[in-house]
Amino acid sequence: MGTIGSRLDAVSAPRGFDYVRIGLSICVLTSHSFDLADPIAAKIWTQTSPFAAFKLAILPMFFAVSGFLVTGSLVRARTISGFATLRVVRLMPALSMEVFLSALLLGPLVTTVALSDYFTDPLFRAYFLNLAGVPQYLLPGVFLDHPRPEVNGQLWTLPYELWCYGALALLGLAGLLQRPAMGLAILIGFTMTVWLLGLVTPVPRGPWLYSWSLVSAFAAGVVLFLYRHRLPWNARWGAASFALTALLYLSAHTRALAMIPIAYWTVWLGLFNPRATWIAGRHDYSYGVYLLAYPIQQLLWMWPAFRPWYMNVSFGLVLTLLAAAFSAHFVEQPAMRRRKVAVERVESIVATARARLGALILNLTARVPRA
Repeated sequence: MGTIGSRLDAVSAPRGFDYVRIGLSICVLTSHSFDLADPIAAKIWTQTSPFAAFKLAILPMFFAVSGFLVTGSLVRARTISGFATLRVVRLMPALSMEVFLSALLLGPLVTTVALSDYFTDPLFRAYFLNLAGVPQYLLPGVFLDHPRPEVNGQLWTLPYELWCYGALALLGLAGLLQRPAMGLAILIGFTMTVWLLGLVTPVPRGPWLYSWSLVSAFAAGVVLFLYRHRLPWNARWGAASFALTALLYLSAHTRALAMIPIAYWTVWLGLFNPRATWIAGRHDYSYGVYLLAYPIQQLLWMWPAFRPWYMNVSFGLVLTLLAAAFSAHFVEQPAMRRRKVAVERVESIVATARARLGALILNLTARVPRA
């Protein structure tokens, strides 16, 4: 019986993950169209509709894919500093583009305050904290008459993603890759803790429970990679994981437990290797869609014709894909082509610093008088 590991050995870079990520990105865009058009109705729908589980499953699937693939990156990295550098090279160029374009181009074009007030407002300066992973959603006088005034509401997940990367790096230093049971114990303990705390937390507990469930999904992706040579990859397990996920999502009290089966199902899908097309397989537009869709959809909402969700989705998707293609070809890919140079430079700096620190410690130790 084939395993996840044997599948990765046979197909080192399955294109299924590209399709999963771009599909999830488009689902996020569609979901946001409801939130931007009528946030109150969207919230009620999320709490009452039997189909809300589909929306609630989008981000956990994203985090599960991230946990699985980023753990692979950690395994291939020579050093933790090299791993961290790869994460920075992957995330920062496109994020910087989105932040600077929003603050320096979009904001001045649509703000309702004078430009002198715009550029001196504390909100303008605080907006650049997004570059440090501290989400800032507002710009002075921008989108204040919209149902939701955020310029980039999608960035609320960024800190959780960064915390997951940091925790994975620390666990890597602690020997996670040699002791996968450590990861399994953390996954089970964390998932059970989130579930039990969700049960005893007074209603409404949704946002808190959902946010930390994303970390559980990431951890599940990590564990799937660590146990890739033991876990089977077949249709039976794929169908069983989907059925278990659907069953656990039926109740808000059990959704926190769904992160493990949903992670398997997502990875199972990602390990397929369909034909490459312009939207997936040849290039990765998913990160650009994630970053750029929200401000583009907010811009479209300024015109009444684009306020209905179906108009916002239709035109927003076309414009976002064009913007994401620009980001991929002219920002992300050029940066990734230089990743080896960046990793070697950082590793060299870290090695030099460690050598100097070691020499300093030896020098200080030698000067200590002996009894």
